[in-house]
Amino acid sequence: MRNYYFAYGQHLSEYLATTSFPSARFFKFALVKDYRLCFSPLGLCGIVKSKEGDYVEGILYSIDANEIPEPFEGSIKLSLPVLTDEGRWVDAITFVNKESEKSATPEQELLDLLFKKYHDYGFNRKNLESALEP
Repeated sequence: MRNYYFAYGQHLSEYLATTSFPSARFFKFALVKDYRLCFSPLGLCGIVKSKEGDYVEGILYSIDANEIPEPFEGSIKLSLPVLTDEGRWVDAITFVNKESEKSATPEQELLDLLFKKYHDYGFNRKNLESALEP
């Protein structure tokens, strides 16, 4: 069975996504409303529930359900409504941080990848920059 998987961190790189999940296929650009990016105390990219009007941009992949991993510590796996770049709503699996914990600065390699992909895809860079603010 295939599911949609909403990717917003390192899996914005199709290479890294398909390396982690061999069945992953790019489906659409998409966004999740009323969430914002954050970085966990371990420096991992995550999302947390936020105020109305915030959003996280990412990629929607079609993926075999058995390849979607268990969540990392401090997060949960949820099915959320995701808005595609065609204006269609679909349900997608993604990972959400349990709490808005104190964040840590991510590794430079992850930041470089995120800024490059935000630029390549025309995503709103301010959403990424605000996740880096103390």
